Amino acid sequence: MYDHEYETRMHLSNQIVAMMVTENDVLTICRYIMERLVFFYSRAIAYYCSVDSANNIYVEFCAPAAKKDLIGAQMRRHYSDRVEFSLETNTPFIVHNVSKMDTEAHWRDFFTVLGLGAVVLLPLTSEGRRCGCLLFGYAEPHDWSQERLFTLTTLASYLAMVSEQNEAPDKKMPPFPGTGTPCMGQQEDLLQLASVIADSDDAIFRLSPDCRIQTWNPSAQRIYGYEDKEICGQHVFALLSPAHKQNAIEEIRTVMQGKRLNHYETKHLTRDGQSIDVSLSISPVMNQTGAIGGCYVIARDVTERNQMRDQLLHMQKMEAIATLAGGIAHDFNNILAVMLGFTELALEEAVTDSPLEKNLSQVLKAGERARDLVQQILTFSRESQNEKCNIFMIPLIKETIKFMRATLPSNVKICIDYKTKAGRVFGDLSQIHQLVVNLCVNAGHAMQGTGGVLKIVLAEAAVNEQEAKILQISPGDYIQLTVSDNGSGMDQDIRERIFDPFFTNKSIGEGSGMGLAAVYGIVKGHDGAISVDSLLGIGSTFTVYLPAAPETTSNIKESALQPPAVKLRILLVDDEEAIVEVLQSQLIQAGYEVTATQCSTQALEIFMENPDAFDLVITDYTMPTMTGDTLAREILCLRPGMPIILCTGYSHAFPPDRAKMIGIRQYIMKPVLKKDLLFAVEQATQRMA
Repeated sequence: MYDHEYETRMHLSNQIVAMMVTENDVLTICRYIMERLVFFYSRAIAYYCSVDSANNIYVEFCAPAAKKDLIGAQMRRHYSDRVEFSLETNTPFIVHNVSKMDTEAHWRDFFTVLGLGAVVLLPLTSEGRRCGCLLFGYAEPHDWSQERLFTLTTLASYLAMVSEQNEAPDKKMPPFPGTGTPCMGQQEDLLQLASVIADSDDAIFRLSPDCRIQTWNPSAQRIYGYEDKEICGQHVFALLSPAHKQNAIEEIRTVMQGKRLNHYETKHLTRDGQSIDVSLSISPVMNQTGAIGGCYVIARDVTERNQMRDQLLHMQKMEAIATLAGGIAHDFNNILAVMLGFTELALEEAVTDSPLEKNLSQVLKAGERARDLVQQILTFSRESQNEKCNIFMIPLIKETIKFMRATLPSNVKICIDYKTKAGRVFGDLSQIHQLVVNLCVNAGHAMQGTGGVLKIVLAEAAVNEQEAKILQISPGDYIQLTVSDNGSGMDQDIRERIFDPFFTNKSIGEGSGMGLAAVYGIVKGHDGAISVDSLLGIGSTFTVYLPAAPETTSNIKESALQPPAVKLRILLVDDEEAIVEVLQSQLIQAGYEVTATQCSTQALEIFMENPDAFDLVITDYTMPTMTGDTLAREILCLRPGMPIILCTGYSHAFPPDRAKMIGIRQYIMKPVLKKDLLFAVEQATQRMA
């Protein structure tokens, strides 16, 4: 778990140590520490105060600079109060709400003048001698956490170390290893600095003026894999990624000219050639003559952070596209419902084998293809929700391969490796089948013309917390499906876009660009994960993680129901006039009596007049004044058990499981063909016989 306070403490410590290493002027370092404090803690106020032998406090400088008019403010000694005790015992003085310091009004007034509504006073001591105090706080009351107090105490120790040098006539810091020889009185401070560098979580190393590595701390060894004895003396080129080498060298050159570099992100190479993302802070080192004698580098490994950031951005992008796709699909389904419905009506009146019938049949087929494409869009947006059950992956893969052999190029060989005999997931059978088909079709296209091997591997995988964090799934047992090919492969730009809907690198007419987008939607809809590994000219490997089905999961189906009534009276409501006309005509042709309306409130009024006048209600979901689910609830209150069919072009707002919970018997997605509509009517009314 990300610990903000710990990260802040380490980052501040590393920056301050780097400053102490490379800067000799005491006041410059003190100001830098204060500025870093208020930078990392927004809206904070910090004062560095000197304390004389009588415990009188004087403001020397402050941060932010807007408070500089308060420099010189002072507070005379008051005996036997808590601040006096804090200074004498070298313990923090903590105030959560300055306005409530009624018993110490003098300090309340002083802190108020400084603009502090909450404050921590930290005595600064070095080698048992008090050399000042740090006032840190906020304009408003604040609850100080133990973690924050620990951070402030840590940073105060650095400030004390620096402040102790302030009494020296030249106000210079002691030289750091490599910049001169310290005197005996400075050994303790240098040992403390060395300890901080050794214990740092970041890599810290020094470069000579010709960019050769001179020092190497333990974290540098852990991050890069080099021991100090094998890397010291080597040129910094050993760490630089070839693609980023020139930029990195230019940045180091600017540092060697006296410029400080903070939070510069680039890529470095580890000992085994692995590329890692690093955030660099580089500071020049001044020798005793004032010349630049090299630089210190603080390198933080941010690879995992960047991976999580990129995955989050990708997920947010896909969610946005999914929302847009779902909305478009809803409107398109309503249009298709009218087109397909009237085409079916026209076909029934056309003469058999006439040119008109053939033409209308082609229109119907095109409409069905458009409907299937919209279904893939809904699958991508995870709005296609069907009944889930236990799925044994081995029989499903075998069935899929039988189907795929005839469609794949003849020069593509299929290899299957079942590393598990169970391989059971809980999901939508049609969607999991579509997932396998789409991955195999994609692999086949990649090897078209050149041939190759399509390999399918099914295995069990136990995903631990670290892996789950990277995959953005919950830890646990998963079924791992891997589909790989040795076809054309992909470059990075294509890999980043392959799950985008309608993106394809195939020729015109060879694909819609929805295959992998649908796969992505299916995987996410089953709480799984998918990753891709591909090299241009080598091939691609898609790895899918689906949660393994628990042993207790079962798929309970209702027993056979009674046959439907012969004659039905149906109340039909949809706010689209054309859809009402199509559905009404289809139902009347099937022999049903239909009362139709475009207004949901009017439909409720009609039903209320005589609840027993109807055998079935068919309602749209998205309607003005009253939605379909609200209408269904009202009708069921008037007549419990009334058969209702909910028809919608977009299942996001009201999914099938919620419809079933309130008593809706059938849930159908637009556009619906006549045969599917009549089947839903029969299913919804079977219990009436």
